Amino acid sequence: MTDSVDLIMGSFSKSLASIGGFIAADERTIQYLKHTSRTLMFSASISPANAGAALAASRIIRAEPERPARLQQVVKHMTKGLRELGYDVNGSNTPVFSFSTGDLMKNLKFWKEAFDAGVYINIVSAPTVPEPDGCVRSTYMSIHTDEQLDEILAVFGEVGRKLDIL
Repeated sequence: MTDSVDLIMGSFSKSLASIGGFIAADERTIQYLKHTSRTLMFSASISPANAGAALAASRIIRAEPERPARLQQVVKHMTKGLRELGYDVNGSNTPVFSFSTGDLMKNLKFWKEAFDAGVYINIVSAPTVPEPDGCVRSTYMSIHTDEQLDEILAVFGEVGRKLDIL
């Protein structure tokens, strides 16, 4: 650990195709977190299989730098497209985009309309995010083509207009 950073946190779930994450800190800080953090939410230890998957994914990322480079192109494409449609992407510079429709039921309708149009997204609700409305979340990969991204944007535009979100 350096003197300027007390905690280093990371996630294995979206970026490394696994589940879980980590916190690195000095032993005193880790002991404090173990004994004072909320104990029932997101507290399971990572399985050996998931640790292996995260390790394999990190090896691929190091060996194939074109994948993260392409992913940055995907992020730029989706950021530009979602903003042009009128979605607030909350300054995201990651391949995970979240936005709220302002209402949990509208989020569910958005999910269903997108699903019926061939686009799978996720609904995120309490306790993962603050109540009451939650959000809709879409995640992208380096293997998404520009054509697929444009199809997704077209669906998001159509559904957003239909539900009076845009």
